[in-house]
Amino acid sequence: MVKEGNKKIGVKKTFKKVAVKKDNIISDSNLDKITPDLFFKIFYEGWKNIFNLKGRSSRLELWCFLLVNAVLSVVIQLQSSYYLSPRFLMDANLLGYGIEKIDVCVRIAQICYWGSFFLPLIPIFSMLVRRMHDLGKLAWYGYLEQVFMGVVVVGILVLTIDELQNIGFELLTLFLSGCFVTFLYSVLYYSLKFLIVTLFYKGDEAKNEYGEARFTGKVYDEFALKLSIFYVLYIMTVGMLYLGVWYF
Repeated sequence: MVKEGNKKIGVKKTFKKVAVKKDNIISDSNLDKITPDLFFKIFYEGWKNIFNLKGRSSRLELWCFLLVNAVLSVVIQLQSSYYLSPRFLMDANLLGYGIEKIDVCVRIAQICYWGSFFLPLIPIFSMLVRRMHDLGKLAWYGYLEQVFMGVVVVGILVLTIDELQNIGFELLTLFLSGCFVTFLYSVLYYSLKFLIVTLFYKGDEAKNEYGEARFTGKVYDEFALKLSIFYVLYIMTVGMLYLGVWYF
């Protein structure tokens, strides 16, 4: 009876250890919390690694970076639009600004306006490459090389557009058809495929040849999905507002 009692006690102790281990697993998963400083951290690291094509970036990092840049770009564009509008010229005349000061303000506004469009494309491109690494794939092989080929074909077409007038209609039609098919297949198809893969595919949860996984877990995956939906709605809203201001 004593031995059986000891066995029972041993079984109880074993279950107790398992329960503690299970509780530890649950508590570890609860550590994956989304905090406001996470956005600033990802935004800072995105610009810090602007020319870094090594390592990995998760879906959460990509969508956070896209959303923060989109919000800041709209703010900069709205502020710059004031200095590019006739209202600024009227206010500048009332304040007694000289021609040189007005010209400087306009030039700075133009730089900020167009810079908010094109400058973020550099870190975004770098992050897209690192997103492919997060999927265990090389971004250049199978995706960007086809896009590059299509861009080269279109570039040759633009450079030789004047010389094409001297060839026959049949050869011209055949050449333009080949360029159009190449552009449609290489640039549009593979560019769209590259964006879909990098934006929505789940990365490797374990370590791969490009480094350790970043921001893995159910909480981060769900939040990345929410950010993608919010980003699309935000861009659509801003686009409709821009169209409304432009036409009305």
